[in-house]
Amino acid sequence: MEILLNYELLKLLREYNKKDKLADEEFMKKAISVILEKRSCRKAVENITIGENAILFERPYYEEETKTLYVKSGMDQTKVVESFFNPEDTINIYNLEVLTYILEVCNEIYQKYGKSTDLVAYLIFMNSIFRTPSINLCGRMASIDAINQINTIASWLPIKDKEALENYIEYEVLSSLLHGYSFEKGILRCPVFKYLNKYNLHLANEGRKMETEEELMIKINDAKCDKTLDDILYLGLPISEENYYNLTKERENITRTLLKKRS
Repeated sequence: MEILLNYELLKLLREYNKKDKLADEEFMKKAISVILEKRSCRKAVENITIGENAILFERPYYEEETKTLYVKSGMDQTKVVESFFNPEDTINIYNLEVLTYILEVCNEIYQKYGKSTDLVAYLIFMNSIFRTPSINLCGRMASIDAINQINTIASWLPIKDKEALENYIEYEVLSSLLHGYSFEKGILRCPVFKYLNKYNLHLANEGRKMETEEELMIKINDAKCDKTLDDILYLGLPISEENYYNLTKERENITRTLLKKRS
């Protein structure tokens, strides 16, 4: 149950805050173990490699072939903790950010083990047969789930400036939902279209039958029938330009609010 998982992660965060400790390798290993065990997918990870040189990227990486999870440690505190936070909240904010990265990669691992809707299951299946660095639909959903879970956990922490944290998390939520949406030749394209279009090009390069852009959009628009805007954004399906501009404006307003904290 996610409630029990959140409780265990909250205990870990409180323990480190009480000791005035930034998340270290032990914190990361504990968090990974708790998340995977509570979700009954511990067998998916046989090796955990943590260190400053474990991986080039800031975010963790899971190598499915070897069942190895690589996590970079020793992240620069000044890069992680923005200057608009209260200095007394530094430990909690830093540790929440580290936990977000860990949740993202663990969420993506869990996707193959958890129960999913037909459409999510289809996207997970597609990700297993075709991957492109330009758009990762599974990683996108994993990121949205992670920041939403962090939002729940953070509400239970002793934060001095709760307003700053709430605004920051709201900014991150909107950013994760808008990720992958952009205009191409004057047309607002969604993440699912971009991914399937890349797959189409892959099929064409192999001399296999591919769908036209019009056929793709018919299929994609059919998939969003009877879904709420939240579900549509989570999955990366088409949204209206009005919704896109409203969400973008909302994020810009939050950005201005946060930047005022710096001045």
